Amino acid sequence: MQKKNIRWYTFFLVGITLLVYVQGIYFNFTNWDDTQYILKNDWIRNWDAQLFLKAFTETHFGHYHPFTWLSLAVDAALFNYNPMGFHLHNLLLHIVNTLLVFFLLRKITNNASLSVLVTLAFTLHPFVNESVQWITERKNLLFTMFYLLSMLFYVKYLKEGKLKILSVSFVFFFFSLI
Repeated sequence: MQKKNIRWYTFFLVGITLLVYVQGIYFNFTNWDDTQYILKNDWIRNWDAQLFLKAFTETHFGHYHPFTWLSLAVDAALFNYNPMGFHLHNLLLHIVNTLLVFFLLRKITNNASLSVLVTLAFTLHPFVNESVQWITERKNLLFTMFYLLSMLFYVKYLKEGKLKILSVSFVFFFFSLI
């Protein structure tokens, strides 16, 4: 497959994903978990060593999501609790996941057209909407990203047989678990 076609498929997938989900960046915080996870969460107010220590050693609201807490802290610092920034971050993560699905499928099938169709099913599936539009569900987007990265490196390991590549796959898999 020519690089030009792959580039076109990539732009197409990003464009469709943006078209479907971009209105979500104008949504507000929900009255479900966003209040506890973001607005009343003292952990994410300060970007310091205490945040890292708590994120990796304690549970918060009964959950252990260190990468979620850290990413929410980044958003709080960058966007000063403006929900648009949090929603934009979720959308960008979903776009990354969409592209990772496409590239993983392309590596497995060696069929770019089929990979685009299956990726469209992934990116547009109604179940994904909740993870993209509900800020607290960032944990699903992060899990998916790390898991897909793990799978990409694992497929590369199967082709090349290098333990260094397998090690990277295991690191991303471990990240997906936390």
